[in-house]
Amino acid sequence: MYLTSGEQHDKRTKEVILYHPHFGPTLGLVYHLRDELGKEIHVTSVDDPVSYFAAPPPWIEVAFIFSSSAIATGFLAKLGADIYGGLKSAVKAAYKKNSSSVDESSESPYQEPDLWLPVTITILVEGQPGIAIRGRAAGDVETVIEAIGASQTILQDALELSGLPGNVKYRGTMRATTHLREASANEESLDKQQALWFLYVYEAQHSQWTLEGVRQGPLGKELQSYRSYEWRRRN
Repeated sequence: MYLTSGEQHDKRTKEVILYHPHFGPTLGLVYHLRDELGKEIHVTSVDDPVSYFAAPPPWIEVAFIFSSSAIATGFLAKLGADIYGGLKSAVKAAYKKNSSSVDESSESPYQEPDLWLPVTITILVEGQPGIAIRGRAAGDVETVIEAIGASQTILQDALELSGLPGNVKYRGTMRATTHLREASANEESLDKQQALWFLYVYEAQHSQWTLEGVRQGPLGKELQSYRSYEWRRRN
């Protein structure tokens, strides 16, 4: 587990948890995410104990936890505007796109010319009601970085659809009233332990997130699980 030196950040206000294999090509991206995000937010890195003994497939989960929709909106807007640029530049410089440029004598985790990486982005916002978002993307490292950098769009879309405060109008708002109507049929039964889960998939060819569906699910237990920093199976 890795904790950034930025202990001044209140993890109950905002934090990010990175879940990833213990070794392999994923580590290059994890290092960059840890360093760039750690400039603005408390970062915890949790690796897979099983991958100590077997070579794992590459994957990563980036879990954001916020105490309010306002804090979530503010941070993810900064991620898309400022942090994303530095992260993309660092990753592009580190990963080799041309296999001929790979130094076979080097053990650097960055040298993966054809890395195909699945990533899960989880956004949990506390409140009553709370909100939960899970987005899935897959592609080369640059595609994954673009998907992470666009996290604000899925938060804003989910806030707008759920009617929570803090939503901001933006171009290209995705509509899914049918999904929401079905999930909200029993909305009165939701409490602080439950939330609407908005499920998204990243369409790399269009560089945008698309809503797949909405369901009800636990929030309190999920928050407790993430904040325990215990290993979680790949979502």
